Amino acid sequence: MRYAIVNNQRAESTPGATGTCPTCHSPVIAKCGDLRVHHWAHRSKKVCDRWREPMTAWHYGWQDKFPKDWQEVTRLGEAAEQHRADVYTDRGLVIEVQHSSLRADEMAARERFYRNMVWVVNGARVRGDLRRFLKVIRLFPPPWGRAFYVVPTPEKIFPQAWLNNRAPVFFDFDTGWKLTEATQPVVRPLWCLLPGRVFRKAVVACISRAAFVRRANERPQVLAVSEIMRRIEARLAPHEREKYLAAKLRARQTSSSHQVAAAFAQIQRRARRTPRMP
Repeated sequence: MRYAIVNNQRAESTPGATGTCPTCHSPVIAKCGDLRVHHWAHRSKKVCDRWREPMTAWHYGWQDKFPKDWQEVTRLGEAAEQHRADVYTDRGLVIEVQHSSLRADEMAARERFYRNMVWVVNGARVRGDLRRFLKVIRLFPPPWGRAFYVVPTPEKIFPQAWLNNRAPVFFDFDTGWKLTEATQPVVRPLWCLLPGRVFRKAVVACISRAAFVRRANERPQVLAVSEIMRRIEARLAPHEREKYLAAKLRARQTSSSHQVAAAFAQIQRRARRTPRMP
């Protein structure tokens, strides 16, 4: 937890400080060691938000791109359920900054709870994920417009756990690994896997960090997902229809060939069974 209530004000932790949890109002103490980023912890080891996770400097860096009043905002749901959103904008958008792995059921639970949300995921938490991305990105098809890619096999690009989310997932691959000069322009922007599929293909968007922050500040959605998917589907439809008709024609031709071969084989069998004239 980054913020606690100290003297009726939200405050970050400082050595020796005490405060109150803004969610459950229990006493908290400052943790200001050398191994982890400074944070607050409940004095009684109480867990008032089961979705809490250890914070990192990468988390704080993303939160700091937004006003402090938007950081760690407690949201209240049904049956008095409450959780702290990493960022909650005044436009009603929740940004969950995710470093560690998550179970699929917890991902789905957060998306149901927050509804209008996006993920910002550390795409290079595991170095193998970064290597895979850098290898496959060179094979990307040409973009639609300037920033959208239609990808038939997203599982070859992104971690398996993040392939079926209902909210947009923005992958941050520039998280501290030493990279060559040639790869830096590739990892500098965010790569977003949009929810849903178009003709069983995934849609991937490339967006600069500055554009992401600006849109999150100004809009209720960073990307108009429904409109983007509709437009791409409309542009792909003629090509997909041609592919479908061509496949159907090939199937008919193959079927006809099989029928001719079967008829010829039947004639041969009959010929062998017919007795020859002496």
